[in-house]
Amino acid sequence: MSWLFITAGVGDKNFELAADRIASQVSQFNFFDKIKIFTNEDVYKYCSQILDWYSEEQLFKSRGFGGYAWKSRFGKLAMEGEFGNFNGVMYLDAGCEVFHSYFSERKLFSYISKAEKTGVCLFKSATPELAYTKKLVLDRFAAYNLEIDEYQFQTGSWLVSGELGLNLLRLWDQIIWENPDYTNDSISPSGENKNFVDNRPEQGVFSMSVRKLGLDSSDKMPPGDLSTLRSKIKLFLFPFAWARNRTGETLVPRYMVVIGKFSLILRAIIK
Repeated sequence: MSWLFITAGVGDKNFELAADRIASQVSQFNFFDKIKIFTNEDVYKYCSQILDWYSEEQLFKSRGFGGYAWKSRFGKLAMEGEFGNFNGVMYLDAGCEVFHSYFSERKLFSYISKAEKTGVCLFKSATPELAYTKKLVLDRFAAYNLEIDEYQFQTGSWLVSGELGLNLLRLWDQIIWENPDYTNDSISPSGENKNFVDNRPEQGVFSMSVRKLGLDSSDKMPPGDLSTLRSKIKLFLFPFAWARNRTGETLVPRYMVVIGKFSLILRAIIK
């Protein structure tokens, strides 16, 4: 099957540099038939409605260049064939870090295989739904028992394939663009849940869309902050980390890069 990898250098120059970095890191896997980086110009081109919600000056000052509303549109268009015909699409935020080793390569292959088999490979975050999704968004969907199934599905990393994956991205995009208040910092008309902390703009809509379609997360959370030894060790077994590195310079230590390359050389010798 053919796969497209997408990321977005949307916002200021640092995000562009981060997107270039992650695209270069991903290319080392040789799993993707095409890698596409979205830019501010793509937001204007494919999400022109956002200029009805924000002035251009406000866009640059707003969180996520307009509440990250563009994320769903880029994903939907990618799965619909706007950028070529592919069986699946993988997205990573430009702030992620990608690590290439024998073990991370196997893990990424398992993610792709999972998405090809089931339609999605999704990940849950450590943010509770009731604390990080606006009540306005929660009310848009049918009721769910969020006290039991409490954590949000994350939008910084996902893989989708086939009709089910396309349906998820279409639902996400449909609801995102219904109302600018879903992704801005305004207070819900009926107030917020007592446990509310902050709005994760596009993530709340995505997470509830996943629930509406009866989907579930497919794997354990990747590592996060790479300043800790625990996360560095964990990264040896994962293809990416939620590192929030919004620069063009990698946070992966040189010694880890060397060990990763050695593991790949050793695999080739053993084969």
